[in-house]
Amino acid sequence: MENIMMDQELQEELQDTPTGFCVDNDVKADWTLRKIAEIQNERDRMVDFHERQIEVTKAQAEIRINYLMEHLRRYTAQVPMKETKTQSKYSLPSGDLVMKKPAVAFRRDDEKLLKWLKDSDNGDLIAVKMSPAWAEIKKAITVVDGKAVFTDTGEIVDGVEPYMTKAELVIRPKKEEGACRD
Repeated sequence: MENIMMDQELQEELQDTPTGFCVDNDVKADWTLRKIAEIQNERDRMVDFHERQIEVTKAQAEIRINYLMEHLRRYTAQVPMKETKTQSKYSLPSGDLVMKKPAVAFRRDDEKLLKWLKDSDNGDLIAVKMSPAWAEIKKAITVVDGKAVFTDTGEIVDGVEPYMTKAELVIRPKKEEGACRD
């Protein structure tokens, strides 16, 4: 894999000052925003390209695997398979050929199934998942001496630990207008 190196323009910019690169005016700040957008666009372009290549590679591999699997399926018809209730098996030094026998499977529409369970008095077959209503809880607590306190009662809320996030610079480069993307 090739080494990732800074582009020539960025290297030259870093050499302009004795202490290295420094954003100390609007021109440099604007240049930096444009450079970040350029790098992000190039990154996105390369990721898109490689994701498409991965899909092509996966599809080609799947075709080759299916071709070879079909030959193994035909081979299993010629060899003595060990039979169990759910499968037939033939062992080879590099692995086993296993033919699973047909079985009943189900496609579900959980919404319709839930309605049926409620309507047919089978509510005991409905699983209920409980979870904290965080949006409401967050509104009802305040931080006192580094502890989460339920505002109405003054109780310390167990299972909630307040902490401070770090300041973060977020930039929003403008998208290039009229630029073609592959």
